[in-house]
Amino acid sequence: MVLGAGIAAGPAALLLPIPSVQADTSAPISSQGEAFEDDEYTLFAPGGFNYIDIAIPRKEVGPAPERSPLRVRFDAQEGGASLSVVVKMANQLKFTFTQVNDISAFGGPEQAANLLLPRGAVLLGYSKEVVVLKPRVTALGEVEVPPRTYYRYDFNAPNGERVYMSVAAARGKVFVCGGSALPSQWQQQSIGPKLVESVKSFRLKEATPAA
Repeated sequence: MVLGAGIAAGPAALLLPIPSVQADTSAPISSQGEAFEDDEYTLFAPGGFNYIDIAIPRKEVGPAPERSPLRVRFDAQEGGASLSVVVKMANQLKFTFTQVNDISAFGGPEQAANLLLPRGAVLLGYSKEVVVLKPRVTALGEVEVPPRTYYRYDFNAPNGERVYMSVAAARGKVFVCGGSALPSQWQQQSIGPKLVESVKSFRLKEATPAA
């Protein structure tokens, strides 16, 4: 199961299957795993998984084409298990008049689950992590930065896969990092625990990316 589809208005619309994308498989990540860094987030990739290079559409002239919601994917070498990051605009998940800068804007983890989990999912557990951020240094001195909230969910998806995911929001976007595998794979030390560890390592970058 690759997490994340086009988000439709209404509940339980975030984690739907998406069409396959053009991707080139590079060398597998080492068995110990390694850090992965994007303009907007970082994570620790699961060891032994293959990094899938998601093609970014480009145009010589005119407005830039919209990027796929699927930003990165790592697949188990034997197939069936994957880690992915999906990014979508928050107002496509739930309309708001103000920019969403933290996932807590959608309520607590149990309330937000109605928006984030697919219909028919069996929720096994959830948790919340609040990360205290360093003050931002400006010409006028330090400015306090609100903490960053991460909601984590462990559930059985309608297609039978086990899924563990971390969700955060910033700058009007919702970021989902999720690992999924078949139940038989999830029990393997080389799959389930590595996916959980990678999902827990997911962090948003707090500095606004350059335009």
